[in-house]
Amino acid sequence: MHMGMPSTITLNYETNMALLHDIIASTSNVGYNKFIMLVPTVPTPVSSLPFTIWVWRATSF
Repeated sequence: MHMGMPSTITLNYETNMALLHDIIASTSNVGYNKFIMLVPTVPTPVSSLPFTIWVWRATSF
């Protein structure tokens, strides 16, 4: 099953979180310590942005 576009893959929640953790841990180990993630969302009357911005600083992995 694909999601409407050829070559689209899906990840379950646990796999996605593990992938993000591994990417952040790996980049943190080589010196990066600030991360910004844009998370797609549905615009609402309160916020017309099509995404939420997550910002965090890595402390230890």
